[in-house]
Amino acid sequence: MVIHGHRATLERVAGQVGLTPTSLRWDAVEVVEPDLDVDPAQAPGVCQTAYLESAMDRIMEQPEGCVLVTAPINKLRARRAGFAFPGHTEFLARRSGCGRFAMMMAGPRLKVVLATTHVAIGRLVEALTPRAVSDAIVLAGRSLVEDFGLSRPKLAICGLNPHAGEGGEFGNEEQRIIEPAMETALEELASFQPERRGASGASVDLVGPMPSDTLFWRAIQGDFDGVVAMYHDQGLIPVKLLDFDRTVNVTLGLPFVRTSPDHGTAEDLVGTGRASPDSMMAACDLGLAMGRRRWGAAVDGSDR
Repeated sequence: MVIHGHRATLERVAGQVGLTPTSLRWDAVEVVEPDLDVDPAQAPGVCQTAYLESAMDRIMEQPEGCVLVTAPINKLRARRAGFAFPGHTEFLARRSGCGRFAMMMAGPRLKVVLATTHVAIGRLVEALTPRAVSDAIVLAGRSLVEDFGLSRPKLAICGLNPHAGEGGEFGNEEQRIIEPAMETALEELASFQPERRGASGASVDLVGPMPSDTLFWRAIQGDFDGVVAMYHDQGLIPVKLLDFDRTVNVTLGLPFVRTSPDHGTAEDLVGTGRASPDSMMAACDLGLAMGRRRWGAAVDGSDR
């Protein structure tokens, strides 16, 4: 395992919460420290951006077989330090050169993929194109097969408007954007043949567009294997409400596996010992499981 960060900072915070040098198991960890002449405590935005750049430099030398687990970043501090992206997802997509990507929130009871991510509500319809919806559906379906081992997953598609538009009474985005996107995605998924180890040919069933309030209730009853939501809060609220400490943020479409906790930095809890590690641990566990499914023994998690 490789950690990109500053050892002294890790040791200081570990001491604050009662961890000993022995419990940190430095013998099983390689720590890569970016060459920065700043104090991480005084310039966290600069450092967290440098850690991410450092990790990507290493991964892109040979993406296959790599699993990247990112800690949360403070987006405001990162932007002040020159980070010109809304978040990890967009940065990783740009650095890896992937043509399409999507955010999945994977919890024990729900797996939700977003058609749009960090977009203001006032610009949502502009960002919600048939291509954006189609890409999210395709990436969700492929991931359920390749990363989660489902042979014929059932994927539910949220409507945008109340009651999924009620036949155009409350908006026509369902007919104008979502339904054509579903047809395009279904055509692509029909010819999908998984290439990675452990996956076999599979079909993906699509249902929708459906009113999101009833859709999510049915999803947690087990009617669907995954959900595609049209915007950030539509998808994230139910996932976090159900399983906040066990949900993992997954970036789909990258040439490597990337997972992350589903929460932010909670800077008010740093060093207090009160922050829960559960989502970070879940991100590590899911990242390793996805890596093993894609590349088999090439991913060794014995020293997580």
